[in-house]
Amino acid sequence: MFKLAIAATCALLFVAVSATPYRDCGSTATLTAVRVPGCDVLPCIVYRGTNVSVQYDFVAVDSTNTLDSDVKGVIGGVTLPWPGQFPPACEDAIVGDCPVTAGESMTMSTILVLSPSFPSVSAKAIWNLRDDNGNPLVCFEVTVKLL
Repeated sequence: MFKLAIAATCALLFVAVSATPYRDCGSTATLTAVRVPGCDVLPCIVYRGTNVSVQYDFVAVDSTNTLDSDVKGVIGGVTLPWPGQFPPACEDAIVGDCPVTAGESMTMSTILVLSPSFPSVSAKAIWNLRDDNGNPLVCFEVTVKLL
């Protein structure tokens, strides 16, 4: 029992240490963590020509059959859609699945492709995960510096 308590404490510390700071921008679900590897202070430093994993955890308040990701970048005050297409968001679930039920804990993991042709800029990445009706189930913002 003692070993289990120590293991659980270490796991919680790892999650707390590896969490990325974010700003909630209107989630209806309970957003509990965002993780961008190597980013525990803002801005997150990311590199052109690489792929970046973005993971986030939430607890759904309402049920939904489908999920849709909508990612935007804000550069110099201008909001632009993230280039490229994302797979159906239900495919990104690594904990939980679709259809999502109220009270269900979910962990999503998505890969962002950072083209080498992207400019070297500071920006805000805004992530929206929408339900069947297009409502923002999860919305968070992370400041990034693209090198």
